[in-house]
Amino acid sequence: MASHAEFNFARVKEAAGDVDGALEVYNSVVVIEVYDRNNKLISSGSGFIYKKSDVGYIITNYHVIENESNISVILDNYSAFSAKLVGYDKYTDIAVLNIKPKFDVETI
Repeated sequence: MASHAEFNFARVKEAAGDVDGALEVYNSVVVIEVYDRNNKLISSGSGFIYKKSDVGYIITNYHVIENESNISVILDNYSAFSAKLVGYDKYTDIAVLNIKPKFDVETI
């Protein structure tokens, strides 16, 4: 599961600095990667953490996780967590995941 190393958070953060308000939510943006049973990357996308207690809830698009087998969420500090699918709506292309980080995470 090393493909997330290709994602350049620094480049995204630099570009976000040009957009009003973008840096305030930058740390809550995550990368979503979905792997098949053979640990082959089959889908990737983005999402954001919108609420946190001892569980981080993540909003993403359903089409990113529709073939879910093994979902990984990568934070801006490159920490990766296994995620569980909480719910989805195919029609609106929305999915909710959760992770259980061992430290505080930024949320919207």
